Formats: sequence, C-alpha cells, structure tokens
Amino acid sequence: MPCPFCRKEFTTLPSELPKNYSVTNILGKMKESGSAVYCDQHADKKIKMYCSDCKTAICMMCAIKSHNGHRFSDSDDLRKQMAYYVENVTAAIDKSRIMLWGVEKEERDFIGELEIIEDEVNKKAEQLKQLIEVHRKKLMNELSLMRLERMEKIGSIREEIETQLLSMESYKMYVDEVRQKGTTWDIARAASGLHDRADQLLRFDVIERTLADLGHADVTFTSSNFVIDDVNKTLGQLRLNTSKTGYHLSFFYIVCISSFRE
Repeated sequence: MPCPFCRKEFTTLPSELPKNYSVTNILGKMKESGSAVYCDQHADKKIKMYCSDCKTAICMMCAIKSHNGHRFSDSDDLRKQMAYYVENVTAAIDKSRIMLWGVEKEERDFIGELEIIEDEVNKKAEQLKQLIEVHRKKLMNELSLMRLERMEKIGSIREEIETQLLSMESYKMYVDEVRQKGTTWDIARAASGLHDRADQLLRFDVIERTLADLGHADVTFTSSNFVIDDVNKTLGQLRLNTSKTGYHLSFFYIVCISSFRE
C-alpha cells in the first residue's frame, strides 16, 4: 500500500517509519503551551489548519499571505485521516500476522512430514539390513553343511586309498626281498600266496566306484545385484510435490484467519 504522506508503496510494514517533522513540530508546541499551538511567523495567531500542498501546520494569517490557493485541512479532517490511516495499517498488521502464522504453520507441517519420512526410511533400511543378515547366516550355515558332508566323503575314500597304497607297498617290499634273498624253497613256498595276494591288491573296482560316486564338486555363489542395480525400488524413493493453490491473497487471508481463530 502507499504511504499516506510520501505516497511511496511498500509491501511490508517498515520496522522504523520516517519521521513526520510537521506533526512532531505540532506536538512539541502543544506540549509547550498546553492545548493551544501558536504560529512561528505570527506569534499571536493559533495554528488551526494544515496545508496539504506544503505539508505543514499554519495559522489563518499564513493561509492568507503565504498559502493562498493551497489545499487546507482542519484538525478534525486530520484526525479523521489519521484514524483512517491507523485503521488501514491495523488491518494490514492483522493480515500480515495471519499470513506469517500461515507460513510458520506450513514450515512446522513440512518439518513434521520430513521427520515422519526420515523415520520410515530408517525403519525400511533397518528392516532390509536384518533381512540381509538373516539370509547371510542361512548361506553360511549351508556352506558349513556342504563342507562337513563333502569332507566326510573325501576323508573316507582317502583312508581306503591310503590303506590300499600301504598294502601294495608292503607287498612290493616283501616280494623284492624274497626274490633277491630267498632260497629256491622260499620262493616256491611263497609263490602261490603271492599270486593270490597280488590279484587282491590289483582290484580297484570298489575304490573306483567310490571315486565315481564322489565325483567333482563345484560350489558356486550367484550374487544378486538387484539391490545395487535398483536400490531405488528396493529401499524407496523421495519426491517433493508442491502445489500452487492459485488463491487470491484475500481468500488466503480468510482461510488463515479462520484457522488461526480456531
């Protein structure tokens, strides 16, 4: 709105208004002489009017001599104007306070929504962490079970092979010793038994079947990149939606003041 004196427009009420020296001068003189204020130019004449063109308080003599043709206002007119200005400024103050209340309420509501969303994001992230930890433990248990079962099979067949190998090495050492150091009678007596024993040691069918059953094992881990590749869908997304009401200021004022009074 425009200033009633200088007509300069402003959108918010200034914290400090410019000083009106004419009004200050009148108030000063009223304090000095009670309710009557006398003119500086004509000491015996009381100030009774206000020159709107010169923006100064004058007496009747000043009006005739120095302000001929100017626009004048008496004290009653000035009081009415002042009351009008005060009424308008008071209404503007109320409106500004209501608008300020609306903005502060919007701020409080927005911060409250952010805090709620923050809690939801943290809860969702914690839930995913717990689910991942549960699945990690499950995979670790499966690996432990795989290791235990496979190691038992490998250990069992290793013992069979080692036993077979030890028997063959003992047989080889014994036969070499008889063949190199034994008499004809020793060789003849051991020939039949050595033949049967060699046949037994050369039978690998049981071990081979066990090895075939053991086979070759590969442990694979198929890592999921779902969370890495599409973390937005896994955890969630944020979006700020701002809607413009398009309401006129007067309507906004009515809505805010109704809420404020409630």
